[in-house]
Amino acid sequence: MAIVQLQIGDLAKQVGVSVRTIGFYEEKGLLTPSSHTASGMRLYTIQDANRLKFIKGLRHIGFPIKEIQTLMKYGATAESRQGIVDHTMKLLNIQKVKTKAEIMKLNDIQKEIEASIKKVEMCSHCQIEPCQEDCPNFGQAL
Repeated sequence: MAIVQLQIGDLAKQVGVSVRTIGFYEEKGLLTPSSHTASGMRLYTIQDANRLKFIKGLRHIGFPIKEIQTLMKYGATAESRQGIVDHTMKLLNIQKVKTKAEIMKLNDIQKEIEASIKKVEMCSHCQIEPCQEDCPNFGQAL
């Protein structure tokens, strides 16, 4: 059975990333072409495509490149499949906690923005001239 090999453009289309992104991941040591043509064109296998999909998924959920590099290096040197799974689960749980904290922070920011919108809307009805930062209406609770 022949090994399917993809050129970089075909790999990019299959995975849904840009050729530039693939080049960036190669520079960072996250992805390596499986082979090259005689003219030097990079060729990738289905396994390379799966690795790229994994990297894309980690980036999508917020993993920094450095953490992905660590994960990939660990995976290459792990003594067992379970070691890789355990390490990946640890990183995913850390990312889950970080994401929850970011969501809480964004919810707080959204509440502040909504409150500010209400305060600024009050300014459109204000007759005080000149408008000042210490306007009694601006600081009122709604």
